[in-house]
Amino acid sequence: MFQIYYMGKYRDESQLIKNQPYPEKATKFKESADLNKIMLQGMLIGSPLFLVMLIVGSYRIASIDYLWQWHFQWLTAGIVYIFLMYSLMIIHEIIHALCFPMQARKEI
Repeated sequence: MFQIYYMGKYRDESQLIKNQPYPEKATKFKESADLNKIMLQGMLIGSPLFLVMLIVGSYRIASIDYLWQWHFQWLTAGIVYIFLMYSLMIIHEIIHALCFPMQARKEI
């Protein structure tokens, strides 16, 4: 019904090149032919946001006036994050696929 297909782990750029026509009602984005240029463009767009978060976080940490101790909950949170990261990534991709036209084949 939804035509969602799991294609496995991403290996290289050749998996993305299939010369298939775009599905009906799909938005064609202007992007480079090389994946490295796309990553560079994303990094340049995301850098100002990352810089603001870094400055605000550094300011907030510097304003702490007590000794920050590493308790067990920090370790637990890190372990839970590592285990949830992959499953949440799959859910994230499924949400993208559900927003795509229903008749189109969606590969995750």
